[in-house]
Amino acid sequence: MSSTAAAPDAAPDYIEPVVAWRMWRVVERDDVVTLRSLFQDADWPALEPLAARCTVPRLVPWRWVRERHPAPTESCTCGIYAAPWDVIAPEVKRIMGSRRPKIVVGQVSLWGAVVEAERGWRASFAYPRSLFVPFSGKGDPFDQFRLISGLERYEIETELVDLGSLAPKLAGIAKQA
Repeated sequence: MSSTAAAPDAAPDYIEPVVAWRMWRVVERDDVVTLRSLFQDADWPALEPLAARCTVPRLVPWRWVRERHPAPTESCTCGIYAAPWDVIAPEVKRIMGSRRPKIVVGQVSLWGAVVEAERGWRASFAYPRSLFVPFSGKGDPFDQFRLISGLERYEIETELVDLGSLAPKLAGIAKQA
């Protein structure tokens, strides 16, 4: 498990992990199913947290450099992103409505350094908490079940949900939290 130890006198930002929502692409390489960030070049490892690192280039006189610092910080946009349901819901409807293949939505636990922003959080560590795999009733049902089986390696709750009832179901889960 990769983690960085906090200084003994440092207080955590939050006592419990922040639970929020996000979407992932699902990729399959060599018969291994992996969650992948929608916008970053990052695979989410199974059974260990994803650790954030800053990849944001900065312009210093005449060149771009990558400044080394722990992620996230208030002064940078780095970190692992997640949002409350009301922020992510329109994106879920838009992306899932486009019928793009192999996109899943779910809850994620965020911890370590957590920066709260206007529309969500950025954290130094994250791990998926639950996944919802949409299906439309079209296509090969075997593909969806193979996808679910492949995601079992994350050892979290994973559920196949009809695309038409996905948003209302997830909104109900968000209200219970």
